[in-house]
Amino acid sequence: MIYRFATATLLAQGVVAGRKLESCTTAGVATCFADASDGVEIELSAGTLSSTDGIDSNTQLALWSKYASIACSEDGGACVWQGVIGKRVVWIKDNGGTSTLKGLTIKSGDISQPGGGLYVRNSNVVIIIVAFINNASTHGGAIYVSDSGSTTLTLQGCSFAGNTASVNGNDVFNSEETVTIGGCPEGKSIRPFVPP
Repeated sequence: MIYRFATATLLAQGVVAGRKLESCTTAGVATCFADASDGVEIELSAGTLSSTDGIDSNTQLALWSKYASIACSEDGGACVWQGVIGKRVVWIKDNGGTSTLKGLTIKSGDISQPGGGLYVRNSNVVIIIVAFINNASTHGGAIYVSDSGSTTLTLQGCSFAGNTASVNGNDVFNSEETVTIGGCPEGKSIRPFVPP
């Protein structure tokens, strides 16, 4: 199932108020993020991201050293961040604020490292109504939370299907950071880090 989040709902909740709103295509989100200033709200039109942004050879979309809110438009259709074999889908690193992802589908990341769908390091991230589908990695098939720096991750209304990890945590692997889960299925595949 593909999920999206209406921007009108964000406006009603005051999430967008006071921020600059940028409209971008899903395929062009990397360029849009690179050109944006901290705290911008990026509204994506329906489509598919399926090629690397060129920042990192192991990652389709690298959202580094900046924070933003990225949401799928209310205009209809789905915003899909599609992975490929040998790459995770998205990596959020050193964001310096709070990044929010809303109404997206993150699918088919496949890497022999942690975090097939999403890798979070030294960042504050809120994930709202995002579907993680068929991602694969060593730890955290869907999501890997690194213990490098300080990270908080909040999941609200997310779903997980078909994610796999060769070592541990098919859906979420938390490496000693703060992860809050609300309204998401907390299946047996969600694993905290356990020191040896």
